[in-house]
Amino acid sequence: VDKINITATAYDPDGEVAKVAFYDGEDLLYEDLSAPYSYEWTNISAGTHVIKAVVQMMKEEQVHLLQPFM
Repeated sequence: VDKINITATAYDPDGEVAKVAFYDGEDLLYEDLSAPYSYEWTNISAGTHVIKAVVQMMKEEQVHLLQPFM
């Protein structure tokens, strides 16, 4: 696979989303500061990867999205 496009939808009814961080396991891949939240992942190593998106709210709350859209 040459590249994978990862997207996440984030909304905070009580405030604003500060950023969405995309991870492969515990390794930070990218932080997107504005919607639409996405990352084009290239140079992917062979093997199994666990992708997650973490939403950081302006109020410092974190919400984990375990199944971002690819």
